[in-house]
Amino acid sequence: MPIHKRQRDNAVHYTAVVRVVGQPVKSKTFRSHKDAKRWLDHEKGELAKGKKILESKARETTLGQMLPLYAEKVVAKRGRTSTSSRNSELSHVLQLAGTFLAERKVSEIDAEDIEAWLAQRRACTKKNGEAYADSTHGRALSVLASALNFSARELGIRSYRRINPCYGLDKGVRPAQSAVRQRNLREGEYAEFERQLALYQEGRFTDAYNFSIRCGLRRGEL
Repeated sequence: MPIHKRQRDNAVHYTAVVRVVGQPVKSKTFRSHKDAKRWLDHEKGELAKGKKILESKARETTLGQMLPLYAEKVVAKRGRTSTSSRNSELSHVLQLAGTFLAERKVSEIDAEDIEAWLAQRRACTKKNGEAYADSTHGRALSVLASALNFSARELGIRSYRRINPCYGLDKGVRPAQSAVRQRNLREGEYAEFERQLALYQEGRFTDAYNFSIRCGLRRGEL
């Protein structure tokens, strides 16, 4: 925040300049260095007050208050080809909004909170009584980690810039990774598939479909 001395109209003028990252430059010119210094000190004080207000807001903001913003700014802007993934992430966000974590202040959420939340998730079952797969809990944990990272950036919480509490879980608590999916056709299915391909438009697409099956290509990759 410098004060520039300039000669103008046969007189000396002093321009005080305030620069804040992400904000337009603010400046004002005075006839004396003393007046420029007084204005600059006042602006510094106002910035300090604003910073304290923002810091207080960051400390008091709950995860539940940030989740709608996360859904709007992040989830809603996922790529057009990932509609299923986007809807899945949104469902996890909605589920988070109904847990005790939503009532917790973002700045205070720690690894113990994450472990308690995971324990509650694992205690829940599907409508048919079956337990949810660990991969489902893993996906929910990834969404929570992303939401916390987003909240930390939006609120300027320094403690989250180095480590996210979702990353500090013990291996025994963290959901296991999904097993490698097998997408090969069962015995007899491939022979029937080849027969049907030969009948369809005299086998025009046989080579392309054979290649896609052998490589295990997904629909989006096709």
